[in-house]
Amino acid sequence: FVRFGDSKVGGQEYHRAAQRYRFAIEAAPDVAGAHFRQGFAYLASNRFELAANAFRRGLKLDPTWVNSAFRVDDIYGRNVLAKDSHLDGLAKNALIDRGNADYFFLLGVMLHFDGQQERATKFFQRADKLAGGDNAHIQAFLNPTTPDARDAI
Repeated sequence: FVRFGDSKVGGQEYHRAAQRYRFAIEAAPDVAGAHFRQGFAYLASNRFELAANAFRRGLKLDPTWVNSAFRVDDIYGRNVLAKDSHLDGLAKNALIDRGNADYFFLLGVMLHFDGQQERATKFFQRADKLAGGDNAHIQAFLNPTTPDARDAI
């Protein structure tokens, strides 16, 4: 389901991708990666609240996923134009609604998994200021935990 979802994101079929990731989550609800991928499919279809919620669920399952080798290019493939378009659209929403912590959080997530950690940190810091007490998902990126070596068996 995950691979099929990834192929649908690469083919700009974001609704079908989100469905496939939902099937993956139903089959294995404790796999954080499926939640993250679903979040990216929602983000690509401008369903920002659903995207933020999917990322929060993924982080609750595995806060160390922020250190994973996943990159947005894993799902976008060579479709750099679509990836950049989604990033631009999200940035425009953040500029329009500067008080919405989720927009800044989502920008941070997108940049983080695009290999732009330094830029991502600025957006996470802004999201953290706006979020008030509801910021565990943001702190997972600002203060990432590393997996315990004993768990790496």
